[in-house]
Amino acid sequence: MTLATLHVQRVERWQRWALEDWGAIWAKIVNPPQSVESPFPNQRVVVRWWTDDIDSDYIARGYTGGVAFVRRMLPVWRDRPYATAYELANEPDVNDPWWRRQVVAYSRGAMDEANQHGIKLVILLPPEASPHGGDPYSPELRIAKCRELVPAVKQAVEQGHYVGMHAYWRPGVAGPTDSFHALGHVALTASVWGDAGVDLDRLQLLVTETGIDGGIAGHTPRQGWRDFMDIGAYAQQIAEAEMYARALGYVKALMLFTAGYQSPWGRFDLVEADCRVIGRSLRSLPPPVSPGPVVDDSWIAETRQHRLRLNPDAALKQAIEAAGQCCASNEFDATGHAESATAFQYGFANNTWYLWKWSRAEGVKVIYTEKAERGS
Repeated sequence: MTLATLHVQRVERWQRWALEDWGAIWAKIVNPPQSVESPFPNQRVVVRWWTDDIDSDYIARGYTGGVAFVRRMLPVWRDRPYATAYELANEPDVNDPWWRRQVVAYSRGAMDEANQHGIKLVILLPPEASPHGGDPYSPELRIAKCRELVPAVKQAVEQGHYVGMHAYWRPGVAGPTDSFHALGHVALTASVWGDAGVDLDRLQLLVTETGIDGGIAGHTPRQGWRDFMDIGAYAQQIAEAEMYARALGYVKALMLFTAGYQSPWGRFDLVEADCRVIGRSLRSLPPPVSPGPVVDDSWIAETRQHRLRLNPDAALKQAIEAAGQCCASNEFDATGHAESATAFQYGFANNTWYLWKWSRAEGVKVIYTEKAERGS
């Protein structure tokens, strides 16, 4: 299974094959046609609906703007019910202090409203290299900006929403793991959030746009990977990004911009033959190491069935621990009422099982012992 996947502007039949070939977990579609069925039924899908012309109006209204935006978008989103999550405003300004506060409030209002309708969102989605440290660069300023986003990020974690970021690189300026523009920037941002109390084990972060963008760092815009290298070299860089992101447990997807391009993004376009090359590069990587279960409320609920049922005030538990043993079973066979009540529980110490009995008449005593054997 790979984090790398496609950012799709126009759905084409071969893309489904490519996602299967890569083992992609996610996919992203911009302005997909109305359909109850997913174009990519074996992937989790993010849907972005182009709203760039109205986004600033809703963000400026803060919390109420977020609520209103979700209500406005509900008919569009309900016509595409297969999506795992729907994106909010694309690339809002998180560097200006006032707009940053409004983005946080807008995101929080949108998440609260989405919860009322049983849908999940992708929030924040700042431009690549944002929040940044200004010019001249100040790490303190960058950290301060990131910290101001924490209330929205914490809410996303608690409510099961997703956080989106963009990460690009350009040959000669930044590589796939660069800390100012690419995945290193994602890692640094998340580390600031973690230091500020965000549970990174539960954070679900989607890099919803990534790849080569020649326009970063003030260069000529709309230069894609085709302006810099052949697909073989680009595939190697994508594999490098994949390996780096696998070590960041909170990163759930890397969505490569773009496939099925729409003008003016032709220099970024990945066609079927390109994706075959990328697939070979991804398959050459060692298999991903399982990060283990997601420690969320449902997983914790499952673990509870494996716990001993212990009463901290029970006479058996107190006697077992006073004897230097650990409780090694639940209490069992408690029967009857009043004088006839009895209960049993195992203790364990020094490779020996101790069966304890409690009764109202006799109190607590050991009634049986045996040495432990492998598997017993």
